[in-house]
Amino acid sequence: MVSVINVDMSVTEEAPCAKQTTVAIIIKDGDCWVGTNRCSSPQEECPRGDMPTGVGYEKCKDICGQEHHAEVDACLEAGENARGGIMVLMGHYYCCDDCLRVMEEHGIEAVYILGKEPHQEDDEPSDEDIVRERMRELGYLD
Repeated sequence: MVSVINVDMSVTEEAPCAKQTTVAIIIKDGDCWVGTNRCSSPQEECPRGDMPTGVGYEKCKDICGQEHHAEVDACLEAGENARGGIMVLMGHYYCCDDCLRVMEEHGIEAVYILGKEPHQEDDEPSDEDIVRERMRELGYLD
């Protein structure tokens, strides 16, 4: 039997990051917890500018008011329920060392990354785009 889990993605609309919205979903035993990189003081333009991934994250916290990356946010939402769960990461192709540490502390068993890698051509659909389209076709997303 296939388990179908409806995920409330409305949290992704709350104070979005100017550069990219990242969503982390922890799934375990038919339950799920969603985390994002929401900002309490969103900016029109990202203060990190053209800095590469993994650089300048302190600006996210200091300027945009981003308390956590999506991975950490999801772990905090799930708490002890995260132990033994899997994480699906959308909107990014990379987990920083701090996020990996928190995921390990919370007992996440695997991370599935559905993000567009930098070498991917702009006109190629990302894994996230493909998954979202399939979820729309199946009626899980509007």
